[in-house]
Amino acid sequence: MGIISSSKRMVPPDPASEETLLAQLRLGDRDAFQGLYLRHVEATFRYAFAIVRNEDDAEEVTQESWVTLWNSRGRLRDTMTSALPWLLVTVRHTALKQRRSSARRVTRDASAITESAPSDPSLTIEAEEFQSFIAGVVAAMQPLDRGVFLLCVSEGLSYRAASQQLGVTEGVVRNRVHRLRRKLQNILTEREGAR
Repeated sequence: MGIISSSKRMVPPDPASEETLLAQLRLGDRDAFQGLYLRHVEATFRYAFAIVRNEDDAEEVTQESWVTLWNSRGRLRDTMTSALPWLLVTVRHTALKQRRSSARRVTRDASAITESAPSDPSLTIEAEEFQSFIAGVVAAMQPLDRGVFLLCVSEGLSYRAASQQLGVTEGVVRNRVHRLRRKLQNILTEREGAR
């Protein structure tokens, strides 16, 4: 996994809030982009992989989605509190477009017909719906799981920092993050299958 393994060699996630990073990203701040990347690249890759079921394709989808975020930075809404829902919707659009394109290449030699760009205004609406969906999933979690999710997955804190804030061991946080990511991946895969 080139994307994931290379991200682990980078600096730890920026301790700034997600909203601060988004505000800086809108102004073209590359460090803010990197901070968001470090927070969410693993989640975006896993979601892409769940759709395309191929590591190379998932890396391509993930990379294209992050490029789309950078290219769309000036059009992001000021009301966005997290980049993750927007990114996941973009990953979904990109992955489905890639999957359809691959299927067309197999069945005919002509170039694949492209769909509307992921930066389409409907993407923002779908991202907001997706954010509400995720908020509902998070709200239904047990309090400790919700705290772990918000600190580690949303805010990008280290296991150690989250364990100190939550008053549990680092091992508990690590195990819960792993379990939550798997659970969320299953929920997202089921949601994708229902569409």
